[in-house]
Amino acid sequence: TDFDKTGIKVDSGSGLTSYDRLMNGGIKLENNIWFKSEGNTISNIAAQSFVQNYLLNTTNNNSLVNPLLYSIGRDSDMNLDPRPQASSPAYTLATKDLPAGNTFYSEADYYGAFNTDIWMNGWTALYQNKITNQIFTSVEGNKTEIPSDFELSQNYPNPFNPTTKINFSLPKDANVRLTVYNVLGQEVAKLLQGYKSAGNYTVDFNAAGLASGLYVYRLDAGNASIVKKMTLLK
Repeated sequence: TDFDKTGIKVDSGSGLTSYDRLMNGGIKLENNIWFKSEGNTISNIAAQSFVQNYLLNTTNNNSLVNPLLYSIGRDSDMNLDPRPQASSPAYTLATKDLPAGNTFYSEADYYGAFNTDIWMNGWTALYQNKITNQIFTSVEGNKTEIPSDFELSQNYPNPFNPTTKINFSLPKDANVRLTVYNVLGQEVAKLLQGYKSAGNYTVDFNAAGLASGLYVYRLDAGNASIVKKMTLLK
C-alpha cells in the first residue's frame, strides 16, 4: 500500500525472464492485499496487462481492497501507524495454509508486517525522527484458565514511569479494543485492536512519548466496556 507509481513491474525482456517464470509458475504472487489511495484500480497497481490479468485471476487470491491501516505518514508528527484496524481485510481475508513440510514459518491470523505491535519503535530511524506513533505495546496471552467474565485490572505499577502493565480477561472470543485517553477525552494511544481468543492477557504499555498526568484506559470487548484511571509521573 501507498507505493509510488505502480505496485509491481515484471521483467519481460529477452531470454528467460520474470515474465516466463510468472507464466510457468516459477514466480507466484498470491494471497496479497493491494491498495493505492489515489485510486485503487488494477491499472494503478500494475501497468502491464499480463500482470493485471494474473492479479485478477481468482485462483491467486489477490485482493484490491483498502487494508484499513490506522494512519500513513512521512512527516515528523508521529502519525505513522501501519497496524490494521480490527475490521481490516488483513484479518478477514487472511489464510493460514502453511507450506507443506514447513519447518520455518509460524502461523499468523493476519496479512502484512504488523498486528498489534509497532515493532519499529525504539530502534529505527522512523522512531528516532518521530515519524512513527511512539507508543510501545506488547501483548502476552494465557489460555490455560478461561475467566468467567470480562475484566480489566488496575495497571501496575501505578503511578508509573514510563512503563506499566495492564491485565484483562475474556470469557469468550471477542473483538477487543484497548485505548488510552487524556483528561480531555482525546485518544492518545491504541494499545490493542483485533480479534482475541478467550483467556487472560497482559499488555505492556510504554508512555515515553506522553506527558505526566492522569490518563484513562478503556477496554471494549464483546458487549463490555470497562474504564480505569492511571497516573504517569516523570
